[in-house]
Amino acid sequence: RRDFTPAPVLPPAPEPSSAQPVHKKLEMPMRASVHFLSGSSTLEPEALAILDKITSEFKELDLTSLRIVIAGYTDSVGSLKLNKKLAGDRAEAVATYFRGKSIIPKEIVTGGRPLCCYVAPNTTAEGRAQTRRAEIWVEQMGDAKDEKPN
Repeated sequence: RRDFTPAPVLPPAPEPSSAQPVHKKLEMPMRASVHFLSGSSTLEPEALAILDKITSEFKELDLTSLRIVIAGYTDSVGSLKLNKKLAGDRAEAVATYFRGKSIIPKEIVTGGRPLCCYVAPNTTAEGRAQTRRAEIWVEQMGDAKDEKPN
């Protein structure tokens, strides 16, 4: 004879909720910068930590109403041709990070600004390090009827 142990009784599964998750609008634009090593468009651990923090703030937001603008910058080292590509690659590295985290806003704009908009003197290593960056702006877009053409 075999002993029979009945299976435990599980509570019924909850009914699926018809309520959609609540997504907030961005109350104030967000702005951040990430920095790069000389000649590189690779996101370093410090930059990834900043981007992770930004990504966590997107969880409750309505992404379909956001515009993300990413501008890549270079220091004064190297040729204009090299810096044009590098500045664009830095902006695209950030955009690729967001896309990889399924952050797909209404609009994402990237661009490079080589040899421009220095935030510190390019005469020192520290100044050049501060200038090698990508700046990220996140802003709330209005409804399509509220948008004005540029």
